[in-house]
Amino acid sequence: TPDGRRNQDFKVVPDDSSPEIAQALQIEQNRQKWAKELVGYGTIAVPELIKAVLDEGNKYRHFLVWALGEIKDLRAVSCILKYYDEALSQERLAKSLEKIGLKDQPAQLRKEAELKKKYAIEALKKISGKDFGDNYSKWEQWWKEVGSKLPGAELPKLYEVKGAKPPSYKTKLSPSSQK
Repeated sequence: TPDGRRNQDFKVVPDDSSPEIAQALQIEQNRQKWAKELVGYGTIAVPELIKAVLDEGNKYRHFLVWALGEIKDLRAVSCILKYYDEALSQERLAKSLEKIGLKDQPAQLRKEAELKKKYAIEALKKISGKDFGDNYSKWEQWWKEVGSKLPGAELPKLYEVKGAKPPSYKTKLSPSSQK
């Protein structure tokens, strides 16, 4: 805020509604700059970053995953694993599309999946101090061991519309709550 206090009610969504802002957001340097600014908020930003990463319509999610990795908060591991799992699903879909003879769409899906995996793995390495490479099951096993020692926490609410049901997510913040 102008008086130097941090605003805790911020949203992690770039405003690309005007052509000028949309054009600026297309420049890689600006995307990296706002992701670095989010890291500056530290752990206070983690709940909003998690919500933004879980929003599959957000086209800047990989920058947010990077920011979560830089912040190194264990609360982010489940959503990063979900993001990683999405990449693996995209790879499986690409393989299926190739089997039926498509070429362009599978290549694009693989490219997106590789980007997602790259950011997810790097974030997990920073948060955990471990390196299991591109082995989802080892990352998941590590999280089951570490997460079971943490108190359970709920995912942030994504929808607060009266009568609306929020989507259910398979991954929770703590494996101990998945009994």
